[in-house]
Order: sequence, then C-alpha cells, then structure tokens
Amino acid sequence: SPAQLQQQRRDAARTAKAQARKAREKAREAEKKARKAARRDQAARVRAEEKARKAGRQARRAAAAAAAASAQAVAGGRAKLPAGSAFGRIPVPAGHPVLPAGAYGDPRHVPAALRGLGADGKASRGARVKGQEAPQHLGFFWHDTRLNAAQRGVHRKTNETTVIGPVIDQMDLAGVCLTVDALHSLADLNKRVLARGGQVIFVIKGNQPRTYQAINDIGWEQIPVTAATFEADRGRIETRTIQVAPAPEGLKYLEMKQAALIERYTTFKDKKGKTVTRSETVLILTTASAGEAPPADLLALNRGHWAATEATHWIRDADLKEDASRARAPGAARFMATAGNTMLDLLRIHGVTNIAAERRLLNGSDRQILKRMGLSTG
Repeated sequence: SPAQLQQQRRDAARTAKAQARKAREKAREAEKKARKAARRDQAARVRAEEKARKAGRQARRAAAAAAAASAQAVAGGRAKLPAGSAFGRIPVPAGHPVLPAGAYGDPRHVPAALRGLGADGKASRGARVKGQEAPQHLGFFWHDTRLNAAQRGVHRKTNETTVIGPVIDQMDLAGVCLTVDALHSLADLNKRVLARGGQVIFVIKGNQPRTYQAINDIGWEQIPVTAATFEADRGRIETRTIQVAPAPEGLKYLEMKQAALIERYTTFKDKKGKTVTRSETVLILTTASAGEAPPADLLALNRGHWAATEATHWIRDADLKEDASRARAPGAARFMATAGNTMLDLLRIHGVTNIAAERRLLNGSDRQILKRMGLSTG
C-alpha cells in the first residue's frame, strides 16, 4: 500500500543516515590516528636531527682536537703546512704528497695579466627525442665572475667544434685567455684566437697523438715544481702542482710558448671509511709567454675553467632541473637554457652566492624580484 511504501522509504533514509554517521565517525577516528602518527613521526625526526647535530658537534670537536694534536704532520720532518687548510694545520695521510712550505701559493690566486674565458658544451638530456641526439649548447663564461658571455646552439648533425670558431670570430679577446677542453684543442681555433688578439690554453690528450707524444717526451722528471696549491675542505685534502717547460718545436699549433704538466692529488675516505688517494695528470699548451702567464697563473686558469663549468652546469642541472625538462618543441631547449643563463647572470651581477636560497626567497614575489634587480615597484 502507499503507506507501507512511504514507511519503507523512511526506514531506508534512516538507515542511510546511520551508515553515513558511522562512516564519518570512522573517518574522524582515522584522522585522529593519522595526526597522532604524524606527531610521533615528527617527534622522532626532531630527536634524530638533534642526535645528528650532537654527533656533528662531537665529530667537529674530535677533528679540531686531532688537528691541534698533529700540528706538524709531514713524514719525517712534521713541518707546518700552508695557510688556508682546516684549522691552519691538518694531518696529512702517508699517501698524499707534501712539498716544502715555500712551494705553496694561494688556492684562490687570480691571474694578473690575463682574464680567463672558458668554453664548454652542455646537453639538455630531458629534451632528447627518440632516435636523435639531445640538444647541445656551447656556452662561454668568465672564470672570475661566472657570468655567461655567449651561448650558441649546436645542430644535432654536427658537434661543438663547428660552432666555437664562428663565435670567437665575433669577440674581442685582448687581454683574455681562452680555456677549452681536449675536444676543442684544434689548430684552427688557435689561429682564430690569435687573430682576435687573445691567448689560449689547450688540454692535450690522446685525440692529438703526435702533439701528446711530443709534450710527454719532455723530461718532466728533471723539471721542478714551480707552483702548487693545498686545500683541505669538505672531508678531502687536495694538492695541485705544475711544472712548466718551453713548448716543443715543430708542433702544428702556431706560436705556442709554454707546455706544462699539472698534477692533482686528492685524498678522501671511500664508503667503507678507507683513506684513498687519487691522482690525475693533465698536459697543456699555451700561447701565453712566461711573462704573461707565470706558473701560478697557468695553474689558476686551468682550475678556473673547471670550477666555472661545474658552478654553471651543476646549478642548471641540480637547481634549475634543466636535464629533467621535457620541453621538446623546436627551439624550446635552447630557450630554457638561455632563460636559465639569464637568471643566473642577473643574480650573480647583484652579488648572490647562494642561488637556491635566493630562488626560494624570490619565488612568486614580483616585488622582491624587482627590488633585487634595483627597479622601482611603482
């Protein structure tokens, strides 16, 4: 009957309301449990962080005590190490080379006569299309300021060696020393740099076998170390040395004045806690004379190239996430690289050293961005 149907509808509505009320109560209970679990996790994280900070303080105290106890730690003589290392003096492992204190110079030495300009390429790996190479860009950057001087896209059917020359032809290189890696150490580039009034430092490896053999045959064992740097930071000890000799005759490179052998020794602890010393050797050629680029300047220019490269490329990868970008439209990768370089240049021009922290501060704040650029907000 209609009355029975109406009663059934009322009963069904009451049942639905009861079920909904029970569901809400269960949800509230689950939310309470989740909040309690979150509080427990947060408390555990706080305790773990405090424990880590305490362990860090204890480790720093222990390191300071060890450094103070081993004030003179050279094999046999235990002489004082150069200034600039951790706590002024540090213990040097047995496998790490140690030179007389007078041989060491300032690790932050700035060349007096020549300004370093580095050139290096970078790929936008995230923009790679299946079956093709990742888009490449050749960048030029100043060693001292880390500012980008130029950038040129590389066609996927060629490589960076076809791009670097035309860019050099448009530059004034008076008082500038161009630093490149082994890929760009070409005789044609040498001619172009000299024509623009600059100097160049080439890294010579196996891709130039005759030149490499000619430099390697120099009696480096009889040539003393003329400059060196020593640093101890971030859990590792690093020594760089350089030996300089006149450039060999008969090379295909024009007007080469000096050849040098640079050695880098790095001592650190591996994942198992074992002390390991790693060494690297580099042979270089330069058109700069001994008056224009003494050994300390050559050592600083070689290091400045890689330091500027890592500072620029690492920030673009780790902070700007350039390699993770999936922008694959024609020209998109080049636009993103140009925008990233422009942003880095603007921040560095205004004296920013911590790029990641500054980006977090400026994120979403037009007023702060204009203020950072020295512009009025109106």
